[in-house]
Order: sequence, then C-alpha cells, then structure tokens
Amino acid sequence: MTSRFGFWAAFSAFAASVAYGILQILQVLHVLPDPWDRILIFAPSLVLKRNPIKWAPFFGKIARQNKNLERGFDSIKTHPALAPAFVLTMAAVHENTPSHKRVYSLSAVALAIMYGVLVSIVYITQLGVVIPRDLQGVGPSVAYLACCGQHQFMTGLDLLGYTLMSLSTLFAALVFVAKGPQRPVRLWLAANGALAPVLLGQLVWPGLIRAGALWLITFPVAMMYLALSFKRGRGIPESSP
Repeated sequence: MTSRFGFWAAFSAFAASVAYGILQILQVLHVLPDPWDRILIFAPSLVLKRNPIKWAPFFGKIARQNKNLERGFDSIKTHPALAPAFVLTMAAVHENTPSHKRVYSLSAVALAIMYGVLVSIVYITQLGVVIPRDLQGVGPSVAYLACCGQHQFMTGLDLLGYTLMSLSTLFAALVFVAKGPQRPVRLWLAANGALAPVLLGQLVWPGLIRAGALWLITFPVAMMYLALSFKRGRGIPESSP
C-alpha cells in the first residue's frame, strides 16, 4: 500500500516538475504573453492536468521504457501540486525506511515540509494577490509582494524553499544503497541535492541561475526513478550500503 502511495506521489511530483520546466522555458523564450506567462509558471504548483509525456519527448522516451509508468501517464487525470506531492513523496520514503536510516529520511521529510510551506506562500500570493491586482491596474500597491526579480522578498522565500527541497533530496539519497537498482535513485537525488548552494547563492549572484537551471533535469529524473523504484516494490533498500 505504501509503495503504491509512494509511486503516485513521486509520479505526481515528476509530472508537475516537467510541466513547470516546459513553461519556464517558454517564459524565457518569451513565447507566452503577460500575464499568462506568470499565471502558467505557477499553475503546476497548484494542479496539473494533461499528460506531460506528450509535451516532453526526452522524458517520454525514458518513461515509455517502463510500461507501468507510461500507463500511469495515460490514466491519471489530475496531479497534486508540486509542493504537496514532493512532501508526500518524502513521507512515503520515510515510512519505508529501515530504522537505522530513519534519521536521514525524517530529516528529508522535515526539510520537505519547510520547502512546501515557503513556496506555497509564494505561489498563492502571486496567483491570488499580485497577478489579479496587476490585471485590475493597481499592481504597484502590491509590488512588494511580487516574484521573482532580484532583491524581492518573495524571490528570497522561493530560493530558500528550493534550497530546502534540494537538501531534502540530499538526505533522502542517504537512505538508498549505492549499487544495484537503487543506484540511479541515490545518484539523481544526490545530484539534485548538490544544487542547494547554487540555488541559495542566486540571492547574491543572480548569474548562478544558469547553473541552477540544472534543477529542470535533476529533480524530474530523480522523481521518475523514485516512482519506478516504488512501482517495482523496491522503494527503500533493506540493507546498508
């Protein structure tokens, strides 16, 4: 039961992050007009509909190598928001972790919750306050709540949130063994965790956003491998590395 829960949680986090990544790229390329670029960039953090395989050939090719994951894409109608889905994924990891490693999984859950709270504040503020006020022509009255420009309050919260997410995946990586079928799960979780200083460093050096963009690859792939691991009933190893 927990493996099934873990699969759908990780799968939802994967799907939402793919949707976010695609919309982020479209925003950078100025394909989406304002305010749709701002609205859609936060939408996957609230709810995601549609099949991301059809948008992203790179991830679709990987997913189609596993029939269970491909069927999951075709059958699911609505995915939980990215932030809650990630927190639930870490909860599933913790629930299945052997006792001698639970300090790592519990740390991952704690950091994930901190991430979820911080970024959810950012998302709901943009979608429920800032963007609507902009559309009403009174945007300057809430400009101090806007995201995600340099030296903005909400930008700081957002970057801190994603830094905590990266640290969460780093602790989660310590739960998995470094060989066998668990190896790619551990490696991709650790790779995402390694981005923590880069993400937080953007507060001082905005140019680090180019390196931070690796999150668009490391996080979805980590969630994909974690979902597959849960699906195969090997969500958590039973022995130490």
